[in-house]
Amino acid sequence: MDEVCVFLNYNGRWDENNRYVDNETKEVLVPLGTSYVGLLEILFGALGLGPSSQTIRMKYIAEVGSSPIKILHDRDVLFYLKLKKKDHQIDSYPICLEILNEPMKEILPPSLEENNHVSDANILNPPHEFDP
Repeated sequence: MDEVCVFLNYNGRWDENNRYVDNETKEVLVPLGTSYVGLLEILFGALGLGPSSQTIRMKYIAEVGSSPIKILHDRDVLFYLKLKKKDHQIDSYPICLEILNEPMKEILPPSLEENNHVSDANILNPPHEFDP
């Protein structure tokens, strides 16, 4: 399966010009067709984090000076990956991450969310990819 190279910017901040600054950077390979949950699994793994104790919020800039675009659903990931595939400049459209020290409730099954006795290995069962 084809993959795209994605740079992750994290531990930074957004400035008044909608630029993500003072950050660290890491790179990952993301298979085309990856779902939202699949992308989160890649990011959690790359950064050594876990959804039972951290939340990741994703944004990217499509054009300098424009507002950041949030990645919230499968369709957002699909659009982002198609955009990345068309642009051959490797460092274009880095994903900028906000990492919060709280469980990522959006991907925790409701029964696990309530008791807080969660193993990161058992949280994510959905498929990593979907067929667009």
